[in-house]
Amino acid sequence: MELRQAITERRSVRKFTEDPVSKQTIHELLELALQAPSWKNSQCWEYLVVDDPATKQFMAQSIPETNPAYKCLSTAPYVVVCIADPSKVETPQGKQYFMADAATSFYAFWLACHDAGLGTVAAGEIMDEDPLKQALGIPMEKHIYCIAPVGVPLYQPKQRPREEFSQKVSFGRYGEPFQD
Repeated sequence: MELRQAITERRSVRKFTEDPVSKQTIHELLELALQAPSWKNSQCWEYLVVDDPATKQFMAQSIPETNPAYKCLSTAPYVVVCIADPSKVETPQGKQYFMADAATSFYAFWLACHDAGLGTVAAGEIMDEDPLKQALGIPMEKHIYCIAPVGVPLYQPKQRPREEFSQKVSFGRYGEPFQD
């Protein structure tokens, strides 16, 4: 799959088939996620892969029931946890680059999943990280960027509306149109 196609066709997937996904496939996809760029090459992300049904159910309870990803966390074959380590990155002017770097790595994982015919979604609305970190053995000083169910999509969601280029991109000065 071409990169342009992967970016434009990738969707948030919240419903999965019962088809199995091999651990080797997950390993290969995470190898790609580890290739993401990071501020000063800090590589401040880590990943945890969970397949235990009881643990996945507990993880689902860490986000609100109103979150669209709530149900799929316990039904997907795997839940991948993207962890950010702030100790690996400086915080110039109070900017927490470790979360942006974790997001960049996760997006690489997301595109790799799509390329492999799998789906995922970033569930980042964790109500209280501490019980989840404790249950998963994640050190308290680290942060959970997101938890993400991974599996074979039940269907390909449709494209959601996007704002026009002219509404999102300026050139030279904010608010000035980008003209070719």
